[in-house]
Amino acid sequence: MSSKLSASLRSSIRVVGLLAGAVVLALTLGAAWLAYSSHQAQAQVEAFCSTVSIDQSTEGLAVRARASGLKVSEIPNPSDPSTLVMLVMQGVGFARHLCTIESREEKVTKVERSFID
Repeated sequence: MSSKLSASLRSSIRVVGLLAGAVVLALTLGAAWLAYSSHQAQAQVEAFCSTVSIDQSTEGLAVRARASGLKVSEIPNPSDPSTLVMLVMQGVGFARHLCTIESREEKVTKVERSFID
């Protein structure tokens, strides 16, 4: 009886060990994926944002950003229809990189990079 219990206990411990190892591996791979994704997102946003300059025409910027795989939101200013804020973003969940482009009368007035946590 004692040897059966020992074999059963050893088997249970082995299963728990394998499950714990699988959980640790999954968490490690998940963390590595998040770090890689964040780095790639930062590189994409910085590459796009570095091509935008003050007084540049805004024509085609949103199309170019989307073609690069970036997410774009264009937000008009309700109090001044001649101004527009374009948010160019990439990232996952809580790790998003952002290029904010402000414009007036279809000319870039401000370009700023940031990180949203």
